[in-house]
Amino acid sequence: MGGGFLWFFIGAGAATMYSNAKRNRNPENDSEWGWGRCHGHFGRDRAAQALNPPPPTTSSNVSELQTPPASLPFAPIPSGSGTSAIADPWTAEKERVRDIGKQVGVNVMEFSESTLDTLLSSIESVKARVVQQRLEREKQEAERKRAMEEWKMNPPKYV
Repeated sequence: MGGGFLWFFIGAGAATMYSNAKRNRNPENDSEWGWGRCHGHFGRDRAAQALNPPPPTTSSNVSELQTPPASLPFAPIPSGSGTSAIADPWTAEKERVRDIGKQVGVNVMEFSESTLDTLLSSIESVKARVVQQRLEREKQEAERKRAMEEWKMNPPKYV
C-alpha cells in the first residue's frame, strides 16, 4: 500500500520536472500551453497599449474637454461655478458597496435569528424526546421490579 503512494509521488514529481524543463527551454514559444502566460497577439497588443497609451489630442473646443467620452463609467457633476467636473468614479462604487454591506448585515442578522430559532426548536424537541424516553425507561424498570417481586413471591414449581 505504501509503495503505491511512493511510486505515485515519484511519477508526479518526474512529470512536473519534465513539464517545467520543457516550458523553460523555449519561453518565447506562444503556441505552448501553460499557466500564467498571455498567448497570441491579442494579449501582446493589449499589454503594449497599457504600457504606451496614445498621446492626448489637443482641442480648442472647451465643451469637448468638459464632456467625458461615452465609454467612461461616470458622469459629470455640475458645480456651482457653471463648469462641470468629472465625478470620482469610486464614489458610486463605494456607495453601492456600502448599500450591499448594509443589506448583507440585515440578511445575516435575519439568517442568524432564523438559525437560532431553528436550533432552539430542535433542542426543545430533543429535550422532550429525552424526557419521554426517561419516563418510559422508569416505567419499564418499575414493571421489571414488580415482575421480579412477583416471581420471588411465587417461584415456579418444577414437579
